[in-house]
Amino acid sequence: AGASEPDGYTFNGPAGGGQTLISDSFSGGSWSSSWLDGVTTTGATATIDTGRGKLYAGSLTNYNGKKSMRANLSARLDTDITVTFEYDSTEAYFNVILRADSSDDGAYGYYCRVEKGTTNNVELAQISNYSSVQQFLLGSFTINAGTKYKMRFQVDEDTGTTAIRLKLWAASGSEPGTWNMLDTTDSTPYTTAGYCLLTC
Repeated sequence: AGASEPDGYTFNGPAGGGQTLISDSFSGGSWSSSWLDGVTTTGATATIDTGRGKLYAGSLTNYNGKKSMRANLSARLDTDITVTFEYDSTEAYFNVILRADSSDDGAYGYYCRVEKGTTNNVELAQISNYSSVQQFLLGSFTINAGTKYKMRFQVDEDTGTTAIRLKLWAASGSEPGTWNMLDTTDSTPYTTAGYCLLTC
């Protein structure tokens, strides 16, 4: 089981200059109507903690616990999301899934998984029936508890093929000009329009 404390989210449309679809600073007492409740296993919750959206995977062990929240948007192919997040000492990971299927449990789509650590702790993959079809690991990026980071994750068809891109940087700095990870080589891309899902 794991948990995460994202501070905020901004969703954009297609990479070629789309409009902002959602921007949430988590300032209320509960997750806003910009989000739809997804999968909730035993003890799992989605709460607000001092201006942060917090997902808790509950009491099940061995990665069986899950909490998901879906952006309240129609299904789409192209999405560009920026997340500000921070872990405490007890938290482990979170996932962002784009083109996610309507089951809200991450069976299909493209996902980015971010864990605390220093080596191979950031993963991009296409998921098909819960299995990674094509997987890429960011070899070295340190994510420490108590430090805020930003992540920008993008999946689009603007280049004539499915492109998946990722940037990570310390929230105290500026967004880098280049992507940490970029791939357009998926031989069997998942081209079904889907949803944006946050899970832990």
